[in-house]
Amino acid sequence: MFVGANHHLQCAVFGFALLGDETVETFEWVFNAFKTCMGGEGPRVMLTDQDPAMPVALGRVFPNIIHRLCLWHVQNRFMPFLNELYDRFKDDDFKSQFHSIIHHPLTIREFENAWAMMLEKFHLHEDVTLKNLYDIRQQWIPAFFKHDYCGLMVSTQHSESMNKLVKSAHVDANTPLHEFAKQMMKMLHCRKMKEAKEALGCKRKKETNTLYEFEIKVARAYTRAVMNWFEESMKYATAYKIARDPDGGVNDWVVQHTKRSNRIVWGQHEFKVMVDIEAGRYTCECKQWEHTGLFCVHLLRAFQVLQIDRIPKEYVLQRYTNLARQDVVFSRDDKKMKGKDGETQSYRQKTMLKSTMKVMNKASMSKAGHNKYLDVMGELMELLERVEPDIGVDESCETSDVEGDLDENNNGGVGHQPSTQHIHALHLDGACLPDVEARK
Repeated sequence: MFVGANHHLQCAVFGFALLGDETVETFEWVFNAFKTCMGGEGPRVMLTDQDPAMPVALGRVFPNIIHRLCLWHVQNRFMPFLNELYDRFKDDDFKSQFHSIIHHPLTIREFENAWAMMLEKFHLHEDVTLKNLYDIRQQWIPAFFKHDYCGLMVSTQHSESMNKLVKSAHVDANTPLHEFAKQMMKMLHCRKMKEAKEALGCKRKKETNTLYEFEIKVARAYTRAVMNWFEESMKYATAYKIARDPDGGVNDWVVQHTKRSNRIVWGQHEFKVMVDIEAGRYTCECKQWEHTGLFCVHLLRAFQVLQIDRIPKEYVLQRYTNLARQDVVFSRDDKKMKGKDGETQSYRQKTMLKSTMKVMNKASMSKAGHNKYLDVMGELMELLERVEPDIGVDESCETSDVEGDLDENNNGGVGHQPSTQHIHALHLDGACLPDVEARK
């Protein structure tokens, strides 16, 4: 099952495959079939279970892919042994501390310090289970691949949710194949309905919790779910204070938590951030933006205190906006685009759509028609690349331009992520059945 997360932060299913075995050749066939369904494109990042055949097949089909292990599946595989440790140190709350060490560290240094302290506290230096987990830490502990964009897929939430969804479809090893297909289609329909419901909710005007200028502007672009996540982070950001980095340059700051945790003594409470307002560049050593495409509380605190008004468009990824599924569309939050002849872009799109659909329907009736359609469309695209646009912003329109609000120095489409962010973060669940997500 190929799964991911859509622009509403919901689990999204991209595909299923029923496999007779789990050999390299079988997985290679599955990945090639998936690649074909995706128009020849593949994910940049894929999280899988620890099946030894998967990395080999992935390397053959997607040679440039970043492959990591699913945190949830790693824990599940070692669960019988971990349960023994949980029971042995039940009174010492080992389980809670172990989970904190896996999920909370934002840097490698934090994780290494936390792991060493755990082994020392519980005298587990020779424990085989923990040794095995530690040996593969670079493949499943998020702190080790913060530079790799994974969206929010590294959390266990999506894996757990999809397993619950499959179980909720009332299928098991004894379910007849025809009944299995029927139940899974019902489950997919349910997912589509939930996405549609959330999309409808995004049509309502979003009210912000504060009057920070940058928050008001990103609220016009983000989906409702992402905006809720953003505002929750804004709240937690107020627990930090910011000061200039004495060892850094003019754009370097240190963001520090005001209350140190007595439980998480290994936690890093200071993070260095770089805020170059003039150049529109913002980074934090926790690397959350690089990893998820969403701002960390440290940068948000800097935005609050330094009164940042505008955020460059590349920091608001299209995959988290209401325009996630489209390249250029008309939104009620956009300014109208109008040509020199007075025709709006939306009018031109509507008139072209009808004729395009007729051609598509006719071409899809035969393989020859399908191939001819693709060839002609490719030639047309090459021609259009050489045609000078005559369209621009309709200054008479009073609605707000999301992209312009985010960064007045940019004129492109909202939230098109930089080249390093054109990434699918997918999770391949080979333990149950097969599934997938949406990019952007």
